[in-house]
Amino acid sequence: MNASNLCLLSVAVICMVLAWSEPSNACGPCTCSNGVVMSCPNIAKISLRSYGLTDLSGSAFQNNKIVTDIDLYQNQLVHLPAGLFNATTKLQTLNLRYNQLVDLPDGLFKATTELQTLDLDDNPFVHLPVGLFNATTKLENLYLSRIQLGYLPVGLFDATTKIKVIYFWDNKLDHLHAGLFNATTELESLYFKNNQLVDLPDGLFKATTELQTLDLKDNQLFHLPAGLFSATTKLQKLDLKGNQLVHLPAGLFSATTKLQKLDLLDNQLVHLPAGLFNTTTKLRNVSLWNNKLVDLPAGLFNVELEYLDLLDNQLVHLPAGLFKATTKLQNL
Repeated sequence: MNASNLCLLSVAVICMVLAWSEPSNACGPCTCSNGVVMSCPNIAKISLRSYGLTDLSGSAFQNNKIVTDIDLYQNQLVHLPAGLFNATTKLQTLNLRYNQLVDLPDGLFKATTELQTLDLDDNPFVHLPVGLFNATTKLENLYLSRIQLGYLPVGLFDATTKIKVIYFWDNKLDHLHAGLFNATTELESLYFKNNQLVDLPDGLFKATTELQTLDLKDNQLFHLPAGLFSATTKLQKLDLKGNQLVHLPAGLFSATTKLQKLDLLDNQLVHLPAGLFNTTTKLRNVSLWNNKLVDLPAGLFNVELEYLDLLDNQLVHLPAGLFKATTKLQNL
């Protein structure tokens, strides 16, 4: 089937789907570019998944003024024109995952003020323009995994005050600026798995008072500031697995009174301070597997744990009454 016929068939399919799912809408005049449906004015959702697209003209979506969802997943796009989304002012969801994008022009999202979900996973660009998200003030979900990011510029998230979830999995980040999340006061979940972070600045999370899930596993952290979590009073899940932590400050978890799950597997911990979990009264799951613990202070687990993993340490003695308070412990 040639490109023109394929395009016509795609238009017919779009019309049938639209008539079935949204009968009140008419399938207005559609146009094709390189055999792909590019402009159907009355359509709210455009899917161009796996079309083998290598480029898009700056006017590709100029007639799609009511579109709310654009899916460009798994194409071969290398560059995007700066004005590509200038007409899509109602856009809420944009999927650019699995392309070959090497950069994003500053101002690419200047007109997408309604954007709520943006997926940029699995592209090879190494940096983001500092003003990239200046207009996306309603952004809630951001996916930035496996894109070779080496740093995040100061001010990158200053306008994204509504953001709730950010993924940074599998990048090359080795440090974060102290004020990076100062404006993200509604952030609930933050994922940094498998980067190269060696330390975290004190005050990094001072504004993220709604944070509930924090994933820092598989980095190279060897030290955590004592007040790092002083503002994250709603934190429930903390994953520090696979780092190089040698010790934990005594008051590290003093403010995380809602913490339920803590993973410290695969670190270098030798001792734990007495009273480390004194205020974490909701803590139920703790993994300390594969550390270098030689002792545990009396009263350490003065909480109602349900799961505790101490496998592969160097413990030779446990103080009497260590598990006195863990009356609901099911797995040890």
